[in-house]
Amino acid sequence: MSYLEGERGKIRESLKNYFPEFQSAISFLFSYKSEKLTLDQITKKQKVAGYAFGFEGRDYHYFVLEALNKISDLFFSDIKDKKTVVDTSPVLDRDLAYRAGLGWFGKNSMLISRNHG
Repeated sequence: MSYLEGERGKIRESLKNYFPEFQSAISFLFSYKSEKLTLDQITKKQKVAGYAFGFEGRDYHYFVLEALNKISDLFFSDIKDKKTVVDTSPVLDRDLAYRAGLGWFGKNSMLISRNHG
């Protein structure tokens, strides 16, 4: 996990290292799939991760960032220095989501929600 070494690792030590003005965070949970696929919809030849089936066929990073920006504009338009991030930023969003009570860490180290996967 070399992407956590050096400067990027130091930034991840604290949100204040990435956002010096940080005071609070709001975490959102998005389900990967809007509906469950049936076994007949998936053949044995397909080897595609479950998250690739959701989000209207788009990379979930773009889909989620767009949704978060809309939420941010709607509810927080008066806040000038707000930041919207997804898991491509150095912010440890998984840990924030855990601390917000959105799920727990599974054996695969991913955040898991009882209702959303």
